[in-house]
Amino acid sequence: MLATNRNAVFRTTKSSVTILATTRSQNSWTEHDFSFEVEYWLSSSKNLFEIKYKNGNLQLGGMEGRFLDLLSKALRFKYHLKSPVDGEPGRMIGNGNWTGLFGMIQRQEIDIAFSTLSITEERMQVADFSEPYTSKDLTFLVEKPGALPARWAMFHPFDMTTWSFIMFILLMGPCVLMFSLNLKVSYNKLLFQLFGSILKQQLTINMKFYRCKVFLIFWCVYAFLISLCYSTILLSSLTVPFQKEPLKNFLELSQAVRRRTYKCFSVKGSSLVSILQASQQEHLSFLGKAIEENEWYYSLNNLNVLKQQKEGQRSQ
Repeated sequence: MLATNRNAVFRTTKSSVTILATTRSQNSWTEHDFSFEVEYWLSSSKNLFEIKYKNGNLQLGGMEGRFLDLLSKALRFKYHLKSPVDGEPGRMIGNGNWTGLFGMIQRQEIDIAFSTLSITEERMQVADFSEPYTSKDLTFLVEKPGALPARWAMFHPFDMTTWSFIMFILLMGPCVLMFSLNLKVSYNKLLFQLFGSILKQQLTINMKFYRCKVFLIFWCVYAFLISLCYSTILLSSLTVPFQKEPLKNFLELSQAVRRRTYKCFSVKGSSLVSILQASQQEHLSFLGKAIEENEWYYSLNNLNVLKQQKEGQRSQ
């Protein structure tokens, strides 16, 4: 959406660049500086705001770029693209001043900030907004956890609940034979016999009673299924190793941050932190406070530099 200086003629929202625009008023031309955060989005959002030069002429691409171009033609103004020095969308600092695009609007250095900026109560104190024209979901990215340690591969086919169930049935089996079916065999012998059957070993217990034979049939089916499932999953894991469980939602992310196994970073100057802090859900509010207290911020400009360095290393 668009965010504008309250004294400006036009109104706009998120982006990172500045614009020199001319508007027509009473048959005379007046110039206005429109600020857009284009440099901020160039490499990170390829299809959002793109700047290209063709035959020496500036051409705007992407959703926001084409929108700006359409506005300039419809309202008949020229623009000059400009980006904030700190590369931030804008956040309020301690003395009531703002950084980034909203700081430039507050200081009347620009007229329009153009991009997918979020509307917040704080931002509405220094800028007017256009009607929202897009919405987006909030998500997060984490590094792929990687494969589980190979030394524990023998335990990977089943989860903890399944292993606990198998152990419980194995320990209770001899008790059923001894006390319910009156089988006169020691507990340890029965335990090792039943465990051996899961490992595809032959049972050598002499069971004469009908009830014992019925139990034996059910146990053999159970042991066969457990052994089959275990061997199948284990063999498949040798081809495709088991992966560690990733974080799936914000609740798990907040729990990981509490355990200090993860850090949660936000774009510097984004409204995300204040939105999280104002949430009624405790885990989201905790994430917002943790980001602010630990200053877990990153700049997309820095990420662009790192990306260029990595691409340069690959080309070499």
